[in-house]
Amino acid sequence: MTANLWWDYAYHTASFTFYAESNDTVIVRVANENPLGYAPDFILRNPDHSVIMDFTNYFHIGSTDVVVNAKTPGWYYLDCNRFSEATTNYLYWSISVSMLRMVDYPLSYADLDVGSIYSGKSLSGTVNASADLDAAFFSVTNPCTVQIRMGQSEVKLVPKLQLYDPDGHLLTNDIALNPEYRSELTKYLTATGIYTIVMNDHFSAIGPYSVCMARIPGEMDPGDPDIGAIGNGDARAGKIDAPGDLDIAMFAVQSNDVIRLSMREKDTLNSDLNPRIELYGPDGRLIARGADPFQINAVISNTCVTGGTYYVICKDSQDRHGVEYILSFDILSGPSLSSMPAVPANVAASDGVHSNYVEVTWSPAVGATNYVIARMHSTNGWADLNTNNVSGPPYRDYGVQPNVLYQYKVKSHNSLGYSEFSLSDSGYAAGEFAFAPRRALLVGINRYDPAYGPGDLNACVNDALGVRDTMLLGDPDMRWSTNAILTLTDSQATRTRLRDTMRFMAASATTNDIVLYFQSSHGGQQPGGSEQDTFICAHDADYSD
Repeated sequence: MTANLWWDYAYHTASFTFYAESNDTVIVRVANENPLGYAPDFILRNPDHSVIMDFTNYFHIGSTDVVVNAKTPGWYYLDCNRFSEATTNYLYWSISVSMLRMVDYPLSYADLDVGSIYSGKSLSGTVNASADLDAAFFSVTNPCTVQIRMGQSEVKLVPKLQLYDPDGHLLTNDIALNPEYRSELTKYLTATGIYTIVMNDHFSAIGPYSVCMARIPGEMDPGDPDIGAIGNGDARAGKIDAPGDLDIAMFAVQSNDVIRLSMREKDTLNSDLNPRIELYGPDGRLIARGADPFQINAVISNTCVTGGTYYVICKDSQDRHGVEYILSFDILSGPSLSSMPAVPANVAASDGVHSNYVEVTWSPAVGATNYVIARMHSTNGWADLNTNNVSGPPYRDYGVQPNVLYQYKVKSHNSLGYSEFSLSDSGYAAGEFAFAPRRALLVGINRYDPAYGPGDLNACVNDALGVRDTMLLGDPDMRWSTNAILTLTDSQATRTRLRDTMRFMAASATTNDIVLYFQSSHGGQQPGGSEQDTFICAHDADYSD
């Protein structure tokens, strides 16, 4: 959340508060809206008002960032003052303050610039104020390499990226020793849970940007399938769609296959592409990079020590966008050139995710150049849906009826013949209900205002956070997003805020929308009409209010 204010007299203190639970990580950024002016003086205090950090007379240009690891639950205090040595030239003085709390806390509805991000997808955002902190979230369920890139079409920012793990610990920090107009970080992740990407400007500039995340291994976002699975001898077209865009390709080989990858401009006369490719192994580890100092053709040649699925990231070295390229893949020698293709594994069909088609995915098979998909419905028997014209996953079957269950299986093909069919999986297309907007209000109250009587509880906050984690981690199709789930705990869950939030959710809902309300707190019953009426308590009110 970001706040702005300005002062028109020499001395003034602006006070802010924020709530944090024990072990929360909170980033606080304070900035002068004049990027050449001194950052404001400020003092940050614990709930007992003891000083955590004192940045008085810090003599820092633009902005100051601090990271707080909360030791005790409660309200923390931030007092901001004009830089004490400010001259009369700064009589009219404007600052901004931003706070980002991790781990299990939703973003402010007022500043949802990015939110949930998926592998291969580019999202746009804006640094709205000098202190603005934007965030993106993604979940990790198995060890993988994650690459994140932040770019811009207008050169207004010096982009800064930070990555925090599910416990709120900083993993890597992109430090601009030589300021760039793009930012990139790569990290191998092993812990499961929800990771947070923090995006802002290295100094205190404002402006728009785009951010993209690639996760290897992992499924790609279906909205940006520029390359996907690629077979021996293929030359596939792709496009760097947005600043910071990362495209992903994948191929399957056997142990000791020798391969060659090439990324080149599609239009060598009119393109400004500066191609760059990176090769990752089946375990997600980086193997090789390829670039071209003449900005024409990036090449990687490699002997694949182990068999399996390999991954390629395609991008522009200088963050140009709107440019097209060709990615070529060839197996130069090795066992894949003299063997039948392997049977596709991990075949999966979507269950009610899409309203007008079923999406079938599988792991690329070793030695395969293309695939055949077969479908069965009821007692009609198996029927091929295509004839060797599918180069890789995913395959979308639009010839289906909503809410009807279909069976799917896949076999691979190369110049030597066909594999056996894979194991089958069922899937179906749902109606519009599956795509309905989703909103949730989750409430957990352990501590109550003593003026209203109810005693404190122990596990209600954990109930609410557990429901939130279950919704996010138990939703592989990502139909719930963090920016659609508002979690209120303890003193945040006042009668006024609960009432206003529920009214907003009700007023915003339309036909087929999904609205979830969950509360764990004190409650009871009172006489009402012909039956007992059930009530639940807010932090500061019981049923008598």
